Amino acid sequence: MKITSILPLFYFYVLASAIGPPSGLYFIVPEAFDRQGYVGRSRNEDQSLAPKQVLLLNDAPEPWSVERQPDGKYRLSQRGGNAGERGNHLFAFLTQEQSTDRWIIESIRLDRDPIRGWVSPSPGEPDRQIRVQPLIVGPSDPPFFPSTELFQLLPLYNE
Repeated sequence: MKITSILPLFYFYVLASAIGPPSGLYFIVPEAFDRQGYVGRSRNEDQSLAPKQVLLLNDAPEPWSVERQPDGKYRLSQRGGNAGERGNHLFAFLTQEQSTDRWIIESIRLDRDPIRGWVSPSPGEPDRQIRVQPLIVGPSDPPFFPSTELFQLLPLYNE
């Protein structure tokens, strides 16, 4: 397996429409802090069907499955858990009843204000879980977003 290219920066947010990347397997890397870390589930989780935290990890996790839905939104899953929001944090839900969240993936070129999105923790924070909260948009043209709100999708290709 080999990472062969980096797509333009994308950020994730809810309640908007966009055209995004093709369906496939991706690593998700935060733009903040010199792109240190990966977004994913811990390798050490309990074996229950309870929702699992989505964290900023030091080592590469298994890739995310990013599946474009007919309405243009995406379902993101990792190790069988669909990404969804609960209590302003990002979780992987292991049963269909727990999560119906779908996400918009859009290039940072925007002409409207996003509502809520993924935000990575700072390196010094003890809580490593990815948050889902209102995004900060700088008043400029094009809009400015703090690096904690930007993520890269790194496609995974089998050769």
